[in-house]
Amino acid sequence: MEFKVGDEVRWRHGVPELKAKNALGTIIAVIPNETGVDELTLYEIQFDFGAFTLFGSQIAKEPQSKAG
Repeated sequence: MEFKVGDEVRWRHGVPELKAKNALGTIIAVIPNETGVDELTLYEIQFDFGAFTLFGSQIAKEPQSKAG
């Protein structure tokens, strides 16, 4: 899945610290890769505890809540 700046995502895979497990963040930059494989694209993500650069394979899109 391809993400874009402003998408809310969860840090799902390869989490080094418990505080980061399933943490919600916002993509602030996209760093394309030369292979064209979405899972290898790098994303800079702002979390409450700081910004991290993660592979697309490490994150999952957070579904937008639907206000009724």
